[in-house]
Amino acid sequence: KVNIFACQSEEHHLTAFEGFAKMYFRILIFSLFNSALSTHLSVPLARQENFLITRGEKFNTTDLVATLNVSLELECISECLKVITCAGVNFNGNDSKCELIKYKGIISNKTLDADWMSAHIGDYLENGCKALKDRRGDMEIDYYPILLDGSSEPILVLCYDGWTILQHRQDGTLDFNQTLDAYINGFDNGESENWLGLHRIHQITTSAQYVARLSVIDRNGASHFADYQTIHVSDETRNYECTLTDFIMGSVNDGYSILGKIFRTFDFDNDMSCGAQDGGGWWFDDDCSDDVMFNGVYQTNGSQTTGRGIHWGFTNNNGSESFLESTIMVIRKTDYEELFNLDLN
Repeated sequence: KVNIFACQSEEHHLTAFEGFAKMYFRILIFSLFNSALSTHLSVPLARQENFLITRGEKFNTTDLVATLNVSLELECISECLKVITCAGVNFNGNDSKCELIKYKGIISNKTLDADWMSAHIGDYLENGCKALKDRRGDMEIDYYPILLDGSSEPILVLCYDGWTILQHRQDGTLDFNQTLDAYINGFDNGESENWLGLHRIHQITTSAQYVARLSVIDRNGASHFADYQTIHVSDETRNYECTLTDFIMGSVNDGYSILGKIFRTFDFDNDMSCGAQDGGGWWFDDDCSDDVMFNGVYQTNGSQTTGRGIHWGFTNNNGSESFLESTIMVIRKTDYEELFNLDLN
């Protein structure tokens, strides 16, 4: 399995007095809010969060981190705080059952049930994946609800180590020859291969200024990347027209930019057959040329068929175009201070 990111975590140690004070504070908070129907709870354990508690209902979701047996509500929430990907809980005191819920699960519908209590983080990530990295430090790849600039409704994005993943391929287990509707809404098979979705990519790239990185590994195991200052994807009225320009730096020459190219699939191609020809959706020129194509047919051996497959204009020793082992497209807000760090080896 390809390790696409490298990150480091920091351990935080408490003095004996601080540990006692925090334990006393947890007990005090529990006694104050145990009988409340709905309130905010701040639990100082493992990580600091504001939790919204509601009794008499539960999250109706299968997006669980784990199911545990604990005796108290606060224990259940505390277990959640120990897990990076946990954003909420369902707790049944009669059965001592504690369900730890992923971020994706806390925006699901709830079911009324007098035996259950539900709790979730009281605020979404207003600065997106960057805020998640700042708040959590070490983190796992997963979908998280974020608030974009100027928006009050959260959207789900794929985050890891402070970055938003737009596209990722590494093993060919997911068919990228999808309809336009599928490319608009997004599709994935878990962690290994993903397409975030044109609608969400449009929402993100038009909400603030982002930089982008395209990074690949060829069949010889060599890594290549390029960073761009500007990425912008329009909405459906402009056929998700893309602008990817202003090359910053990289291990390859610029050699590629997107300026005003529309997104084409086999069922939406304006009679050009670009998507059908390349076996996947992408931003094509009017003549179907594509110096870069990350969503084509995943080749497993030999050199790729001309005009198909995943490529970035690299050539092999025979002078023919070489297909790629893995690809990833990621973006970050320009105010993010840490340097971008990808390890695709």
